[in-house]
Amino acid sequence: MFESKIQHLLRNAQNAFAQRNFITAQGYLIEVIGLDNTKPEYYSALATAQKKLNLIDKAKSNYFEAIKLNSSFWEAYYNLGLISQESGLIDEAIQFYEKAIELNPNIYLAFYNLGNAYKKMNNFELAIQNYSSAVKIKNNFADAYYNLGVVYEQLFNFNEAEKYYEMAINSEPNHVYSHWNKSLLLLLRRDFNNGFREYEWRLLREESVKRNFLKPRLYNQDICNKKIYVYSEQGLGDAIQFIRFIPLLKNKGCFVIFEADPQLISLFSHLSFIDLLIPRKNLDEPIIDYDYYIPLLSLPFLLKPDFESHQDDKSYLQPDSKKVELWHERIISNKIKVGIVWAGNRYHQGDKKRSIPLKDFKFLSQVNDIELFSLQKGESSNELLQIDFPVSEILSNEINDFADTAAAIVNLDLLITVDTSAAHLSGALGKKTWLLLPFFPDWRWQLNRNDSPWYPSMKLFRQSEPDDWSNVFRTVANELILFVNQKKELN
Repeated sequence: MFESKIQHLLRNAQNAFAQRNFITAQGYLIEVIGLDNTKPEYYSALATAQKKLNLIDKAKSNYFEAIKLNSSFWEAYYNLGLISQESGLIDEAIQFYEKAIELNPNIYLAFYNLGNAYKKMNNFELAIQNYSSAVKIKNNFADAYYNLGVVYEQLFNFNEAEKYYEMAINSEPNHVYSHWNKSLLLLLRRDFNNGFREYEWRLLREESVKRNFLKPRLYNQDICNKKIYVYSEQGLGDAIQFIRFIPLLKNKGCFVIFEADPQLISLFSHLSFIDLLIPRKNLDEPIIDYDYYIPLLSLPFLLKPDFESHQDDKSYLQPDSKKVELWHERIISNKIKVGIVWAGNRYHQGDKKRSIPLKDFKFLSQVNDIELFSLQKGESSNELLQIDFPVSEILSNEINDFADTAAAIVNLDLLITVDTSAAHLSGALGKKTWLLLPFFPDWRWQLNRNDSPWYPSMKLFRQSEPDDWSNVFRTVANELILFVNQKKELN
């Protein structure tokens, strides 16, 4: 009778788990332990329910109770590792995973999570070792292959990285992030046709903004005399960079409707290859007549342009002449006018690598005969209050949209910027632009080159060591001296 009651409670707990009703499961398991407190698996099951309920301290306590009853209970050590890792206690997590593996060397998930822990610590050698152990036990483990690719990419071993992304895809053909990372590697290495094909997987990532359209997506349909709805996606810089492909779409004889961020409407309003320009108000089905839709960044995949010739285009955006005159009156200096932008969107995944503290630009301020002008927007412009060298602020309260920014940029002699939308805008205007890049750059800027594959007026300055901007600024300062001297000679 006693045993049957326990079995009845355990079945109820199991059913509650299956229905993700963890509060009910917890109640049943507490009853079970009240009847029999000698079984480590009961405490472990209760701890698992409490972990699901985010009752972390109670969960840890019950996992330890399981271990007291059975010091070889590897499942409890493994789950303690998960709790510690999720709490950011990486060293503690490593100890628990290693103990679990000592007790059971065939736990591929323990090796996998141990690899994740070492990756978090940037100990890539041990991360590789543990991911490799995981795939030896489970040879179709797509997530482990994917993370091996990520680690080798961090080590700049792109051949190995691509190999492991492909192994992940072979194990799990719809492994979204392996396709996505592979696309970025291909694009970084100038394999644009294959890269943009894989780049379509970006739309399936969890963080991608989802759009629902009632009309069909444009693939290979005949679009002559059709209305094509193109919508911008990702960042403002992406829209500025990829709008260059819309003329190729227009050349197919279609009517182009382009939906852009409101900040870009004025900038794009004079482009002849856009038949109807509309601001994005929300993510709903557009209240407008169209035949097919396509995301802007899918145009290269659709159109397959000749990238080698297309990237040599000169400026394809033009500033508003009236705004240019207005900003000419505001940006006045007897010196060489150098605009600077030091920070991007702080919520961008790679912002910590690409943005630079304004104080680092002090080295440039020491170059004779220049005046620095801030084109920085947003919270980072507050750094102007914290520096001890002169920077003229011209935009914070006076800029309304990117048309104003464009007009300001063309009134400068040079723009020096980190990898932000300002870089794309300046390049698209054909303005002399110096781009400061982290050691591991965005795919757009490729590797081992100081010119831009997208903007002929741009020069690239790269970190020679990760997180070290000092050498970059020394190089830029020397170039700036030469630039100033050349300008003086011309004048």
